[in-house]
Amino acid sequence: MNWEMKKLGEVVNNLDNRRVPLNDIQRQQKESNMLYPYVGANNILGYIDEYIFDEKILCIAEDGGNWGKGQKCCFIIDQKCWVNNHAHVVTARQNASLEYLRHYLNFSDLSKYITGTTRGKLTRSALDSIPIPLPPLPIQQKIAAILDEADALRRKDKALLAKYDELLQAVFYDMFGDPVKNEKEWEVKNLGSVTTMLGGGTPNTSRPEYFDGNIPWVSPKDMKAVFINNSIDKITELAVAESSTKMIDSNAVLMVVRSGILKKKLPVAINTVPVALNQDMKAIVCNKELDPIFLMIQLQMVSGQLLQTVRGTTADNLSTDVIKRQPLVIPKISQQKHFASVVKNIELQKSQIVEQQAYSEDLFQSLMQRAFKGELVG
Repeated sequence: MNWEMKKLGEVVNNLDNRRVPLNDIQRQQKESNMLYPYVGANNILGYIDEYIFDEKILCIAEDGGNWGKGQKCCFIIDQKCWVNNHAHVVTARQNASLEYLRHYLNFSDLSKYITGTTRGKLTRSALDSIPIPLPPLPIQQKIAAILDEADALRRKDKALLAKYDELLQAVFYDMFGDPVKNEKEWEVKNLGSVTTMLGGGTPNTSRPEYFDGNIPWVSPKDMKAVFINNSIDKITELAVAESSTKMIDSNAVLMVVRSGILKKKLPVAINTVPVALNQDMKAIVCNKELDPIFLMIQLQMVSGQLLQTVRGTTADNLSTDVIKRQPLVIPKISQQKHFASVVKNIELQKSQIVEQQAYSEDLFQSLMQRAFKGELVG
C-alpha cells in the first residue's frame, strides 16, 4: 500500500490570516443584498454583501465545534464567501484532495488535539500536527468520490424523512387549520378535560430481579419513533407490582416531561403494545372525544407553546398542570379518525425510508472504515 503519513500542515495552505470576524453591528451593515455566505465554525451563519475568499476552501472548526469520531468538524465552501475567526481556512497543495481531507477529518477522533474545558479549541499548531494517511492523489480522488456518493445517499434519505414530517403537518393544516389560531372555529377544550394522565416510575435499581423481564419500560431514549412497540430496557411483573411504575394499555400518547431534549423538541409517541414508563415520562389516555393519533400530531403542532413553559434547576421539566391546561381543538371524532388513517399510511411509508436510511448510514460508515485502512481502492 503506497501511502505516506503526513502532517496536515504539510499538505495544506493555511489562510487563517485572511479571516475577518464581524460583530453584530458590522454584520448588519453588510446585509443589504446578502449575496455571499458568512461562515462560522460549523456552518453558514447567514449571508452578507461582501466576500474575502474566492476559491475552494476547507473550513475546520477552531472553537465551538465537535471533534469526536464521526462528528462533523469541517466542510468545503466552493464559492465566494466571508469566514470569521471561529473556523480555520485551508486549501490543498498539489499532492492532496480537499474532499479526501474533509472525509478523513470528519471520520477521525480529533479530541486529543483539543484544548480548553468550557469551550474546546483546535489551535493552529495542533491543526498542523494532525497525522494524515495520504495515498497518491488519484487514489484520494477515487476514495472521496465513493464517499461523496454514499454520503449523498444518506443525506437524501434524511431529507426525504423530513419531507414526510412536513407532509403530516400540511395534511393537519389542510383538514383542521392552525390549532393555535383555530381559524375553522372548532370546539376548544383543555387537554385535562378530555384525557387521563398517568405517570411513570423507576423500580429499585439495586434489585436486579426487577430488570430481567420482558415488559417494555419506556424512557426518553426510546422516543425516536411515533409508534413504540419496544424499549431498550425491560422490567418484570414483580417490578411493576412493587414500584410506582404501572402498566399502560396500548394506544396512549406517551410524552417526555423531564429531559434536556425539551430545550429543542417535545417527543411524543403512541405505544402499540402495553408498556411501563420511567419517571421522566407521562402517558395520556384519550376519552371518546379524542383520537390518540390526532392528539399526538396536535401536540407536535403546539409544542412551541408547551416548551416555552419548561423550567427546572437540576433537569428541564414540563409541568403536569401546564400540560392539562393546554387548549386543544376538538373536531368531530370521525374527522379525527380519518386523519389518523392518513397518518398511519404516511408512517408506513416513513418506516420503509427509516430502514433505507439505516442501510445507507451503515454503508457509509463501512466505506469510511475501509477507505482509511486502504481497503476501498487498490
